[in-house]
Amino acid sequence: PVQTAETSENYTLKGVVVLRDSEPPNKYSLIVKNGGVEQNATWGLPSPRIGLKFPSNPAAAFSRFKVENLKCQDANSCELILVNDSGSSWLLGKAKINQCKS
Repeated sequence: PVQTAETSENYTLKGVVVLRDSEPPNKYSLIVKNGGVEQNATWGLPSPRIGLKFPSNPAAAFSRFKVENLKCQDANSCELILVNDSGSSWLLGKAKINQCKS
């Protein structure tokens, strides 16, 4: 049977977010919202393959993000949110963590 993860477990969420090449990435941040708790993502990590895929966008080569020590809360789901420096935000996606236990 599949059960949701225990709330005491920590997880790491990783991925890639590439903005249009006309958007300066330093005007944005990524946060993960998890049951009312917000954590800043470390964004701008090297991503050579993505850089090759989008050669006209210099920021693409540094588009990976990571959030460590993520706790499962709020039905074990979290939201990835892009926030600009004026406070506007966009929901980029949701993740649900499941764990199979025997």
